[in-house]
Amino acid sequence: MLEDFDRVRVARFERVARFWRNHQRTGRQEAIAQRRYALTVPITIAINSSALAVGNRYTSSLATGKDDTSSDLAAGIDYITSVLAAGKKTSSSELHLLHPCHRE
Repeated sequence: MLEDFDRVRVARFERVARFWRNHQRTGRQEAIAQRRYALTVPITIAINSSALAVGNRYTSSLATGKDDTSSDLAAGIDYITSVLAAGKKTSSSELHLLHPCHRE
């Protein structure tokens, strides 16, 4: 009885080990995933900070028919990219205040 239990346990561990061996990422897949994550975070921050910076101007642009949000978003992404490239440690509130919309 105990031998059967041990055999079942060992078989289960072997199945789990085989599953993880078969589902490991290759080095190339891991590099792609890391790069995708590294690019996603600053772009998300840029979108969020430019959305905060644009704020009420977006609703007023709908009324006037002028839409400057795409240029604001591009400026925000450029700014975030330059901050990250320079290696500066900046909080999200500082990013919001340093966004090009606030430099007028």
